[in-house]
Amino acid sequence: MNPPLPDPSRSNPAPYGTAGVVAYRVGAVRDAFGLQLGPSLILVDVGSRTILDILEIDTPPKDYPTIDYSNSVVWPAMVNAHTHLDLCACDPQPYPGSFTAWLSQVLASRGAVKAAQVTQAVAYGLDLSVNAGVGYMGDIAHTPEACMARWRFEKATGTRIVKVGLFEITGRGSRERWACQEMDRFIDENTPHIPVIGLQPHAPYSTGLGVYKHAVALANTHGLHLSTHLAETEEEIEFTRDGSGPLADLLRSVRGDDADIRATGLDPIQVLAGPLAQAHWLLAHCNYVTDENIAFLAKCGASVAYCPMAHAYFHHKPHRYRDMLDAGVNVCLGTDSIVCAPPDSQQPLSILDEMRLLYRRDGTPPDTLLQMATLHGLRALGLSEDFARIAPGCPAQLASAQFNADLDTDPFEQVLRSDVPVSPI
Repeated sequence: MNPPLPDPSRSNPAPYGTAGVVAYRVGAVRDAFGLQLGPSLILVDVGSRTILDILEIDTPPKDYPTIDYSNSVVWPAMVNAHTHLDLCACDPQPYPGSFTAWLSQVLASRGAVKAAQVTQAVAYGLDLSVNAGVGYMGDIAHTPEACMARWRFEKATGTRIVKVGLFEITGRGSRERWACQEMDRFIDENTPHIPVIGLQPHAPYSTGLGVYKHAVALANTHGLHLSTHLAETEEEIEFTRDGSGPLADLLRSVRGDDADIRATGLDPIQVLAGPLAQAHWLLAHCNYVTDENIAFLAKCGASVAYCPMAHAYFHHKPHRYRDMLDAGVNVCLGTDSIVCAPPDSQQPLSILDEMRLLYRRDGTPPDTLLQMATLHGLRALGLSEDFARIAPGCPAQLASAQFNADLDTDPFEQVLRSDVPVSPI
């Protein structure tokens, strides 16, 4: 697949140039700090894209050009805390029935993609994300060029998006030393050019403990973000605990005697307990966890990126995100990748669709979902909590969706119950 290049006319929602004030007339306002307003005016400085004021009135001031969103509820732009934008070079694919088979399939697809296609795929994923109301993301990147794609995208479209590029690395056995050297090289060569970056040792089954320890040392020295896939599958538990199973077989087929596979008697979170306790981590998935795991994650201040639609795609057992929230774990939302998106999705990288799944399936309260989709994701990525607030002085990076003002139902609940697309403001 060759993804289309972003269309600047779709991606840049600000039509009034680089200076002046615009009034957005909106039907309702919500944010992650409990703000709930009915018909309002949001005054925005277009040059700085900053909120100047919020007025609870339905008549626009005559001095300002006005954009009408009176049939829409508005909330802060959402955070996609875990995504693989480079996989937008692939198409959505049916689940083959086992995670290891799926992983082999994706690795083969990724291996056939050329470097130029990766850059184009990231730009395409950014375009999809912006137009689905996402303003901030943690993107797993395999190359420095993929980390840099956000700045090229902004220059081409005029759209601002905060992309934390997490450089992913693998390495077991003799490749651990190489992996550590690659992380050193990446930081030395790219930190001056990519201000928001991090490191992602891939997963305990593909990456040795020494790589995790080195990533922690680098992150604490340079102020970098850290992430990893963890406790994603039952096969991963079998790998770390018993040194066996499909993942062990796959690794042996690739690395032979250098696979460095051993039984530890420990689950994946226990294996990484040392590195997890020494830095703040954003942990992708955590689909298979015990009570003890949850208590440990809460104690060490880890964040968990839960990807509900990907979780359903892989037919995992019910996720314990509500137990994690109750224990004080910072649970946020991600999309994982376009590969596991429904093929008929209107917005395949939509965080709103992730929220809708949890609202409809689990009855998760709307306020909780809004916090998971904004505030918690910002905390996980080390970004300002003001991005989850609609107030004077905060960024005017907003999302919206239409609702029916004639109904008594809360506007945001209407959005969660419906399939109307989300739009950026």
